[in-house]
Amino acid sequence: MQDPDAPGGVFTHWVLYNISPQTKLIPQNLPKTSVTPLGYQGYNDFGKIGYGGPCPPPHQTHRYVITAIAINKKVKLPPNLTIRKFLAKIRDYVIDTATYVGLYKRSEK
Repeated sequence: MQDPDAPGGVFTHWVLYNISPQTKLIPQNLPKTSVTPLGYQGYNDFGKIGYGGPCPPPHQTHRYVITAIAINKKVKLPPNLTIRKFLAKIRDYVIDTATYVGLYKRSEK
């Protein structure tokens, strides 16, 4: 999950990979560990493993882009990858992608 509207450029909030193709649901509150029952998690741009939620500047709506990537080969990947390292390792095997874009704005207090 990435925020392309972040002030410093594209900001990665979550890297989740090695998910079974049969997965139909990603549960809430997945542990912030490298290896989970669902798959592996990598480093986000907060410098941490797992999901880091959105926090756009006040009065701004940001786009949060979730991209699912299908590959045509089982690739042995270690946990703890950054998005750049993950994409580099699967680059030659990508057969399709799907993208969901959600909008988020912090509530006014």
